Amino acid sequence: MTELIKIDKCTKRYGEKVAIGNANLTIQAGEFVALVGMSGSGKTTLLRMISGLEQPTEGSITHSGQEIKKVNDKARVMFQDDRLLPWMTVLDNLSFGQKKLKKEQRLWIY
Repeated sequence: MTELIKIDKCTKRYGEKVAIGNANLTIQAGEFVALVGMSGSGKTTLLRMISGLEQPTEGSITHSGQEIKKVNDKARVMFQDDRLLPWMTVLDNLSFGQKKLKKEQRLWIY
């Protein structure tokens, strides 16, 4: 399998608060991964770093071998609560905002 996401010695601090401490994880292409934990355990922070919305304080996160230093255009965030546009299908919600992208840049889901 091909390494898709690699989280290497990743720490995220907000001031003195450590949200994620020295995390390591490798996700292979085609794998399904679930983040499970108590409220405040860093799940959302980790997802925000993978998507490039936050940067690690220490360590690195790579996607297909490239370090994520800005918003990751290959990542999508789907919230659990009602942030979907109810008049659109799931596929339309997932691809919302991609109409301006070139055809080869779009997310394709089958």
